[in-house]
Amino acid sequence: MNIFSGASSNNASCYSVSGGRLLVRDTWYEGRGGGFLSASDGSTVTVTGSRVALAYGLSSPAFDFARFTGIAALLADSEEDRVVVSGPGTGKLLVAGVVGPNRYYFQNQSSAQAVLLNGKRVSRGLGMGSTTVSNQGNYDSDFLRATLAQTRRELPAAIGDLPAGVTDVRLCRVAIAGFAVGLHIVA
Repeated sequence: MNIFSGASSNNASCYSVSGGRLLVRDTWYEGRGGGFLSASDGSTVTVTGSRVALAYGLSSPAFDFARFTGIAALLADSEEDRVVVSGPGTGKLLVAGVVGPNRYYFQNQSSAQAVLLNGKRVSRGLGMGSTTVSNQGNYDSDFLRATLAQTRRELPAAIGDLPAGVTDVRLCRVAIAGFAVGLHIVA
C-alpha cells in the first residue's frame, strides 16, 4: 500500500501493519489520542515528509514498533509524540531528519537495530526554532541501503493494464477519520 499524499485525523490508530508493506509520503495527521502507526512482524514501512500532530506522552506512542522484525524508515517528518521500539526484535529502523517535541522522542528499548540520525527537537524561547538531538545507534552502508530501499523504489506509476492475478488497489482522495483503526494491512 502506497499513500503519496493526504490527510487524516482522530483515529484510535491510523495505520496498523503486520507483515505487510506501507509507504506514507507527504501526509498530515492530527488526533487527540491513540497512536499514528503500529508495525510488527516482518513489515516494511516508510513514513516520509509527513506531519504527525498527537499529544505527547499518551498511553500509545505515535509510532509503536513492538517486537519489530521488519524494516522501517521515518524520514524528514515532523512529530509531536514518541517513536518507541520495544521488546525483542531483529528489525531495522532508521529515523532520520525528524523534528520531534523534545530530546526524548526516540526511545529504543529493544534488541532491534534502531538508529536516530540528524534529529532535531522543537525549541521555544524568543520564537520557534529547533535544536539538534544526538545521534543514537550504530549503522553501516548495508543498514542505510535496506532502510531507504522502499522510499527509493516506490514511486507513483501510471494506471495501466495488469497481468491476470495481479491486484492493484488505488484509493484516491479518501478521508479516514474517527475510526478505531483507520487502515489495517495484513499480508
